[in-house]
Amino acid sequence: MRAFVEGALATLQGVKLWGATRASDMQVFSFGEKTWRSNRRDQKIAVGEFALHLQCPWRLSCLGRILIGSDDWYRDREENPTKVLLKLIEDMPRVIAIAADDLGGFRLEFDQQLRLEVFPAHSERGEYSEHWRLLRGKSDDFVVTGGGIEEPAEGPLRQS
Repeated sequence: MRAFVEGALATLQGVKLWGATRASDMQVFSFGEKTWRSNRRDQKIAVGEFALHLQCPWRLSCLGRILIGSDDWYRDREENPTKVLLKLIEDMPRVIAIAADDLGGFRLEFDQQLRLEVFPAHSERGEYSEHWRLLRGKSDDFVVTGGGIEEPAEGPLRQS
């Protein structure tokens, strides 16, 4: 699994992280070229060339210190976690290294000494067992679930 995950994430090498939003319990990170599209309410929204959707634990750290993580949305905090996260990435760090593990987890190293670590942490398999997905455009998804990898049928994220 490690090689497939690293292969899919290699498309992020050298790409800037510029956005972070939430949809219920899912964290969304936006990378690459920013484009505008209309949402279902016909409002213009910025979207990235790539989107990383996380539905498993993650953390953003720097020099051995956790700056923010997925559990921060469920704790009492003085500051809104989304605002904290946006402040941490406001200088648009660039992905400089990628490493994956054998269980679908991975680490993205950024310039500015930031590190994003993603670690699937449940054993559920089935329709609702998604840990994370990488999207490019509307149809190219690379998905890691409790049952393994679901690859796109075609496109730049497809593994050969």
